Amino acid sequence: MPGPYGPRSAEDLGQGDLLKDISFYSRSADEDPTLRVHHGLVTSHSCDCDKFVAHRRKHPSDTARLVTWPVFAAPVSQLALLPRDLQGDVRAGRVPRFFYLPADGPFQLEHVADLWYEQPVPYVVLERASLLTTLSEEMIETLHAHLMRLRTRRVLLDDTGEAQG
Repeated sequence: MPGPYGPRSAEDLGQGDLLKDISFYSRSADEDPTLRVHHGLVTSHSCDCDKFVAHRRKHPSDTARLVTWPVFAAPVSQLALLPRDLQGDVRAGRVPRFFYLPADGPFQLEHVADLWYEQPVPYVVLERASLLTTLSEEMIETLHAHLMRLRTRRVLLDDTGEAQG
């Protein structure tokens, strides 16, 4: 069985890329928004990233639009930072908020992407970040099913009628 991470399928950014040191906005009810640095998981579809690349090739002088072109990403942190009684459910994919990233390859420890804090980040900011790894095709399919369940509260079924993710 293939691992959770795999070779990048394209030279440019795409869904499932895990990037190092991305700034995400964070806030609570009693504090002003702050920037916190985390690894980031690109959650936008790869075709959204491709549209940026195509626009940049066609309109290289359109800097006003290019520097703000949004791509969605979610902050990634260590699973161990979550309450211990929640970790097993996160590993099993039963908590839609968190997408589980197993320890393998560049991740010596288990991690999670916090999809509640998914937010737009300019493509140019993400492309300057170092690539840690990218999700395997199987993990990207699991991410699709997980995002569907988070956003619709419905389980995505595969071709055989079995639940995905």
